[in-house]
Amino acid sequence: MQKRNAIQLNPKDNVAMCIEEIKKGDTIFLAGNISFVAETDIPFAHKTALTDIQADDDITKYGYSIGKATTAIKKGEWIHTHNIKGGSRL
Repeated sequence: MQKRNAIQLNPKDNVAMCIEEIKKGDTIFLAGNISFVAETDIPFAHKTALTDIQADDDITKYGYSIGKATTAIKKGEWIHTHNIKGGSRL
């Protein structure tokens, strides 16, 4: 069993927070033996997509929308200001 390197904070979330730096091609390990490959480099404490996300879909963290995708995002890609716009809560 591999050590987790990302955490899904709420079951409703479509992102996970990386708890260590992830390089493109590395395996991302979550609780429950869930794993997938990183499509991009992801810095420590940044978000990765848990599913494919379409442009204008909500980005959900802590069980709430934290913004909208500005472009399509593949599972395992880094999510940050280059592909998300802030929601009204921010």
